[in-house]
Amino acid sequence: MPAPQSARWVQWAGAAVSGALILGVIIWGYRLAVRDVSGVPVIRALEGPARMAPSDPGGDLAAHVGLAVNEVAGSGLAAPGPSRVVLAPPPTGLSADDAPMSELKPLPQVENPADAEERRWRARRCRCPTAPCRRNPR
Repeated sequence: MPAPQSARWVQWAGAAVSGALILGVIIWGYRLAVRDVSGVPVIRALEGPARMAPSDPGGDLAAHVGLAVNEVAGSGLAAPGPSRVVLAPPPTGLSADDAPMSELKPLPQVENPADAEERRWRARRCRCPTAPCRRNPR
């Protein structure tokens, strides 16, 4: 039995759309394969130096200038040792507030929920004299 006239038009429209999609994919693939790289933007550096030293630097010396480690890095030789060595003061003890929290205030006892449920189940379990049941598997 031949298809009605409206169904044939729908079939032809579907075939045309499918053909257009296939043709579009072929054209897109060709353009992708042979595209020119001249469309890729090129970023060039600016003219002149990237950084310039100030004409009047001014400012203060940093706190770490003049340390012995800087002398090693600058000249490659270690600086002579200091004429006087002073040891650090002894450490201070802990105050009463520095004790562990468990010693300051005892922690409450926390019960495991699974253990509590087990105890409740055992307290109300079935005492059937017959075969084991769901609550008392024995």
